[in-house]
Amino acid sequence: MTIRKRALTALLSAVAAIPFTLTVPLTSPAQAAVDCGLYVGTTELDDVFIKGSGARIGCGPQTSYLAVQRENPAGWQTMAEIPLHDGGLEVPVTYLCKGTGTHTYRTIHYLPIWVGQDPLVEVSNEITVDC
Repeated sequence: MTIRKRALTALLSAVAAIPFTLTVPLTSPAQAAVDCGLYVGTTELDDVFIKGSGARIGCGPQTSYLAVQRENPAGWQTMAEIPLHDGGLEVPVTYLCKGTGTHTYRTIHYLPIWVGQDPLVEVSNEITVDC
């Protein structure tokens, strides 16, 4: 073996023997929720559909939910709901209200993780319509 090959072999052996740690920064669910941006658009009637929309960014791996809700005497009832993941794109949610009568509707976007004492929730306008 030549001196060069021996030196290279010794160097590679020394480098391979150096202990190292791969550090990957992890975001806790609480920290991801703090950095999370939720958006909810305007709720409106489009023919026989109640339409809302929403988007999110920076929420980490947690799933948020976008829903059309209808008010009833006991509170707000979810009529249609979809999960959202990061991406920043505005996503629609719709509910077929044909033949249901006159009701008040809204769109809500929420992340079911509590930050301190407050959940992350964005609520749209309310509309009262006869479907």
